[in-house]
Amino acid sequence: MVQIRFLDKNAVSALVPVFSMKPERVVFLYDTRVVSKNNRREVEEAIRKRFPKTAVQYICVNMLSIGDVRAELEEIVDIYKEKEIQIDITGGTEIMTACGLMAAQEHKLMLTYADFYSGYIFNVLTCEQIKEIEPVRLEDYLRAIGGKYMSSSRHTPAKKDFDRILSMAKIIFANEKKWDKFFGHITHGYSAAGVMEFSMGVNRENEDCRFILDAFLERGFAKQIGEDRYCFASEADKEYMTVSGIWLEMYIYIQAKKCYKEVYMGVDIDWNKRDICVSRDNEIDVVIMENSQPVFISCKMRRVEKETVYEIYAMAKRLGGDYAKSLIATTSDVRSSMEEQNGIYLRMAKMKVGLIEAEDFKKQDPSEVFVRALRMTE
Repeated sequence: MVQIRFLDKNAVSALVPVFSMKPERVVFLYDTRVVSKNNRREVEEAIRKRFPKTAVQYICVNMLSIGDVRAELEEIVDIYKEKEIQIDITGGTEIMTACGLMAAQEHKLMLTYADFYSGYIFNVLTCEQIKEIEPVRLEDYLRAIGGKYMSSSRHTPAKKDFDRILSMAKIIFANEKKWDKFFGHITHGYSAAGVMEFSMGVNRENEDCRFILDAFLERGFAKQIGEDRYCFASEADKEYMTVSGIWLEMYIYIQAKKCYKEVYMGVDIDWNKRDICVSRDNEIDVVIMENSQPVFISCKMRRVEKETVYEIYAMAKRLGGDYAKSLIATTSDVRSSMEEQNGIYLRMAKMKVGLIEAEDFKKQDPSEVFVRALRMTE
């Protein structure tokens, strides 16, 4: 079967019809004003990773010209007239959709559309459910948008460590000033590569540091090796003790793993492929993929600034289009301090960015917390 597609920058709509219908060949019509060479390469890589034998073909058209789109469709249909042909209108522009409809009617071809809300591929002309949607996996999605998982720069928590990490995270969230003092001490000379030992004397000035250190020792993140001398239990534990913002990221990651199969922490978008300089801002703290829907989560210790809302909203829209959701997780109390936060909560609600407060998990099950946050995005 040959599947004719209209390609835009939405990776989900590009992949789902191919993954679901499994054509022998997929022919994408695209416009260079919307879809770059890198976009095309990334989508093809994602398809070939799942279906190595599927042929992927690209044809450039003027998306604003009905005549151009129609002519290309006619040529494709003529070339593959001896094969079964489907035209899918899940992606693309309104003109492309209209042209696809006309071609399907004239040549009596199946016209399909992936309805993500029902979870089925539909025959548009008969309203018949053809097939259940094959979900896009997170790894497929990341590959299609030029993303990469930062396995080399983030130690993703192992399941065996979930309980002690959650326990320690709660200590840190409840004692942020003490954590600040400890963090300032531990990163002054002990965070460099290869350094696995550190010291901490006992005095009044170090009381807050000792409080946090004792909590780490009790949970096995470090161990004492002499008088006022300690060592990190592992490279991963060292990272956890010397990277401030990682605690909320790990906390949200672990809570999400209780509800969703596919969760990544520390996803870096390789902007080199997209002609934008690489920076820390290009890292997405936590990404969830559920039923082909990407959910981007920005984790912020303490205060949420308006720039954070705009950044995660823009990131989600750019990478996932209308199917993507964006959430902000924070240790601050945003809901009950609307005025002090300069209307951040109201701004999030208006922009359909969901909110998770760390305290929410004390009041509700993780699934209820995420459902509540996702409702804000509807």
